[in-house]
Amino acid sequence: MVHALAVVKDKTYTICYSAKSTGARTISAGIDRSNDEDPNYPGLTSKEESINTTYQSFAQTFVASVTDATSRLSFNLGKSAEDVYLDNIGVYEGNTCPPVPNVIGKIADGKIAYEGKCQGCHGAADASTLKPAKASYTKTGTTYTLDKYINDFMPKPNPAGCVDQCAADIAAFIKAGFVVP
Repeated sequence: MVHALAVVKDKTYTICYSAKSTGARTISAGIDRSNDEDPNYPGLTSKEESINTTYQSFAQTFVASVTDATSRLSFNLGKSAEDVYLDNIGVYEGNTCPPVPNVIGKIADGKIAYEGKCQGCHGAADASTLKPAKASYTKTGTTYTLDKYINDFMPKPNPAGCVDQCAADIAAFIKAGFVVP
């Protein structure tokens, strides 16, 4: 899994994510180049972590050694047949991660909630026509994570109609690309 990312030399960034698996295994997260034009290009950072069946939060801070508009966030999930579940993924300028939500969203429940509460305004849950989730949403000068934005402002006709677990479930479904694994 790879997501494009631009980094600026001498700026500090932190990779943040939560992960669990179906059994004990390792994964690695890092920032590297998105193309292979320069075989001598070093990755900016990479770190291997041990995970298990319980969600754990990880933070990896680094200072960019180059300015690179073609870098990418990558997760290496090889070396094991155990399934991996990732959530709360982001790369943030600075040396901290935003708070991890207290509620872990369930993708399948999010699909059901989306169909009942969201598709009337946002359209059917179809990955080919809907926009992917953004890392954050800003309203009246305040920045929100997707689940917090849904919790506080959605659905528009009834902003209190999808809070806590409902908001986390819908956010998980959207972050999964509108697909239930």
